[in-house]
Amino acid sequence: MAASVLYFGPDEWNRVQVFESAGYAVQQCLKISDLESELKKSLPAVVVMNSSAHASFRPALELVRAQAASARIIAFPSPGESGFEKSVDLVVPPLTPPDDWLKELAALLEQSRAVLEDAIVVQEQSATIVRELTAVRQQSAAARAKSAAARQKVLILGANAGTGIDPENGQSKHANHRRRVAGSTSPRFGEKS
Repeated sequence: MAASVLYFGPDEWNRVQVFESAGYAVQQCLKISDLESELKKSLPAVVVMNSSAHASFRPALELVRAQAASARIIAFPSPGESGFEKSVDLVVPPLTPPDDWLKELAALLEQSRAVLEDAIVVQEQSATIVRELTAVRQQSAAARAKSAAARQKVLILGANAGTGIDPENGQSKHANHRRRVAGSTSPRFGEKS
């Protein structure tokens, strides 16, 4: 699939045709409203800013940065214009042969693709770590609950040890003994059989 290019501004140098002949899918926008509309439809891989539309250049640049942050931005400044280097990804000086800037664009897109792939790998690794941590957290919670139950049982056993309460049924050990003896057929102490 061809990378999509959004070309903003007039095309006096037939760059749209050069992009298309190189296999890029190009949509040209002459006004900021057209640019905004296209950015809402789909996110391009590249936005080309023709600075001969200089009055609209800065607002268009801000719009692209706000709505298509992942798009690479290329500026084709007019002769004598400068200061674009910090705000765009690639500045193509006037009279640069198309083969040169097409190679630079291809390298820029390849670099972006590699960064995106690395980001996807990191995201997948992060998701795996989150799943593993969630499982460990659940195991830890289960172990803490089991430990708390065991501690509670030990506390109850310890408390009942001095009271003569049977921890199994909560009854007095003496009452249990009397019940067992009462049901017994053996003679009681001091009785004759």
